Amino acid sequence: MSSWHLAAMLAVIFSTFIALFIKKRKIQSSKEGQALQTKASFIAMKNLEKANTFMMEENHKAFYEEISQATTGYILKKYNIANSDSSISNVIKFLENNMLTNDVIVKYKEIQKKCEVARFAGMYDGNMGEMYHDALWLINRFEDK
Repeated sequence: MSSWHLAAMLAVIFSTFIALFIKKRKIQSSKEGQALQTKASFIAMKNLEKANTFMMEENHKAFYEEISQATTGYILKKYNIANSDSSISNVIKFLENNMLTNDVIVKYKEIQKKCEVARFAGMYDGNMGEMYHDALWLINRFEDK
């Protein structure tokens, strides 16, 4: 066997290993993305369950805390955003930069504004049932994407 034949065979074998490695990485990356999305949905639904319980107990402060956690936490997990970038303004910038529809961004802003007023100023305006449905609507809109 000549050195050219040996080099060609080694190149084919090496190329095959590289292709298999790349394919395996793509599959693993896809599974991780799906796992993150599933985890985000699961955590958001748990927060909404807690919010529903607090709504029934008329515990306004805890209710709005859970709604805020459900919506912002969902976005952070779904899009793998670092907790250090979890401010509402950073999340809004992310949503705007990723071309999400304006109705989703407006609804997120509304929800967070009401939650902040309720949590930090102790002013509970609005209907908790409506807020709960708005948060559920928002999460479902992200799930549809």
